[in-house]
Amino acid sequence: MSDETRRVLDMVAAGTITAEEGQRLLAALDSAPPALPPAETARPAPRFLKVEAGGVGKDGKDEGFRMRIPLDLLRAGIKMRALIPEAKRDKINERLREKGIEDDIFEMSDAQLDSLIRTLGELELEAADSNGSVRLYLE
Repeated sequence: MSDETRRVLDMVAAGTITAEEGQRLLAALDSAPPALPPAETARPAPRFLKVEAGGVGKDGKDEGFRMRIPLDLLRAGIKMRALIPEAKRDKINERLREKGIEDDIFEMSDAQLDSLIRTLGELELEAADSNGSVRLYLE
């Protein structure tokens, strides 16, 4: 029970407000947006999507790569599909599904991308198999 709810119930119990007034206040509290954290504790908005992958190709050579993609570039409609090998895209999507993100990030609309960026703000994904590893995070 929140502090605000307890205060409303205490006011009803003390007779400061009527039960009907208390009910309206509780309804208003339920529909109010959640309080934002204080500005000094808020994390800065991420600016980059970082993708790091490592692995060894069939010829035994290192096929690792690192990318630092400005999020503004993604928002402008640049398709990541052409930048990341298909096997790595599948691994990224697989790890996202494990974290509850069902959409294919390589086929997202602008609204879906913005929602994903908000969701990924605290999330870091890592996946590895016998062919190498991939790491996806925001900074």
